[in-house]
Formats: sequence, structure tokens, C-alpha cells
Amino acid sequence: MYNIIYRSVALFFILCVQIDAIAQLSDVNDSIKRQYKFISTEKNKLEGDTASLVHFFDKLSQLEQSKDKKVVVVHIGDSHLQADHYPGVVRVNLQKHFGNAGRGLVAPFKVGRTNEPSNYKSSSNTKWRARRIVNEKDSLPIGISGLSIKNDDTKSNLMITTLNKEGLDYSFSKITLFHQKGFQHYNFILCDSLSCFQASIDAKKDTLEEFTTVYVKPANCVIFNIDHLDTLTRKTALIYGLLLENEQPGVLYNNIGINGAEYRHYNKNVKLQSQMSLLNPDLIIISLGTNEAYAPRYSNTDFYKQVDSLIVSQSNC
Repeated sequence: MYNIIYRSVALFFILCVQIDAIAQLSDVNDSIKRQYKFISTEKNKLEGDTASLVHFFDKLSQLEQSKDKKVVVVHIGDSHLQADHYPGVVRVNLQKHFGNAGRGLVAPFKVGRTNEPSNYKSSSNTKWRARRIVNEKDSLPIGISGLSIKNDDTKSNLMITTLNKEGLDYSFSKITLFHQKGFQHYNFILCDSLSCFQASIDAKKDTLEEFTTVYVKPANCVIFNIDHLDTLTRKTALIYGLLLENEQPGVLYNNIGINGAEYRHYNKNVKLQSQMSLLNPDLIIISLGTNEAYAPRYSNTDFYKQVDSLIVSQSNC
């Protein structure tokens, strides 16, 4: 039941900790013991089910040997993930060793008036209404990224630019747009600095879901605009997030994080599971629980129920 939590612990330690770092940690522990005598560092142990990671490591091994596969990780959490602090380190290390399949899932956080990771940026020529999953009194539907933006202005656009960081090229040739479809909702055309391109015909056949449109470009780009189509008959745009890929073998590391998020917020996101299934993850990591510690009426029983509920829902992806 708790394999996903165990996996997150094992993954971070296996990928981010080296032998010399372990020695440094021992020195830090000794220093903490001397300074704060009431802390029992020997009780601070991490437990994990490494057997549950066998499938994931097998996929990484196959990728390393054949160089013709894609391994997909989905990391769900709170403010550390929205800022891309922890997942950013893991993503860089994985992609430098096993190959870079793209930046992965992104959300227009700046357009939604909140902080954004440093390896891409979003902007618009107009103001959008925004909602994050922690804004429980708002009725705007929430999708895969935990953030939704809505706009009824036919002249508005949304610009996404990827920034190369840590020596990794995050240009992309395939964009999956997660958005609300329907008679009232805009269809979109994407334009880079050279040309505009509409939805891929093949992708239309393969993605009949109510929330995705796939665009494929013959060449990679780093910046594009999303503009509205059918503005005479359709009235609104509702966007949930974007998946950016370069169609190369490697690791695709997607992080879904919202400031202040708790397990219960994701459990209430009814669109999350159906939209997550399109990512087809090989590993799901859940990094939540910090914000629950601030709750004025914390309950062990309620907390574990929320943990179980999210794990069960994500095990179906």
C-alpha cells in the first residue's frame, strides 16, 4: 500500500547520495548531537521497499543499454515541487545519465500569478483568471497540473518559453495541451517564431479524450504562442497544463506541485487521475505531508485515510 512512498525515499537516496556525501552526513549528525543533546539522530531512519523499484530500475537499465526507450516519472507534491527544487535536481541527474526526453509537464504559473520553475517561463498579453487546488472556494475546474487558467478574451494568447539549464536542451517538437473541450471552448493553433501549426491528424485519432490536443512539429522549438480558433462560435479558454517532449529516448520527469497542497487537495481533484493516465508513468513519487503538520486539528486517522486514498487512486494510472 505504501510502496509509492517507499519508492520516493529510495529514489532520492539512490540517485542523489554518493559515498562521500554519506560520510559528510555522519559528520553533520555528530555536530547536531553535540549542539542539541535532546535529539536522538539514531532514531532518524528511512525505511523503504527496494523490491518495488525493480521494475523501474529494469526500465532504466534497458534505456541505458538500448538508447531507444522512454522512462516516465511523475512526482506529486507541494511548494518544493512547484518551485522545482527537489525534482529539478533529480531530473537533471537522471537526464544527464540516461538521456533527455524533454522538460515534461509544465503549468503557466506566472500567468496564474504565482511562482514558477526557473527552466521555463509563461506569459500572456492579457490577464487570466486562475485557480490552484488549494483554493477550495473557487469553482473553476482543476486538471493535471493542479493549476487552471481561464480567459474569455479572443485577443489573448499564452506564451511558453523553455530555458536550457544545467547543460540540458529543453527544446521540444511535441506539445500535448491539456484543456477543456466542448462547444463553448476554443480550439487552439500554436505558433513558433517561424510558422503556425494545428493539431496533428494522427494524434487526433489517438487522443480522443475530452481534455487533450496533441501538436507535432517537424523541428524543435523553444518558444510558442497558443492562439484561439473558432472565435465566432466559441467563447472561452480553459487550460490545465502542457506536456513538452522532444521525441528522443531518455527520461521524462514530470512534477506536479502546488504551494500549500495537502493529500486531501489532490484527492478532491477528480480530473487528476484520468489526465494522469495519459502520462503513462513508470514511477509515481508522492512528496506530501508537510502542510498537514500545520493543521490546527490534525488527526492521525484522517491523515492516513487521505494517504491511502491518493495512493490507491494513483496506482490505477
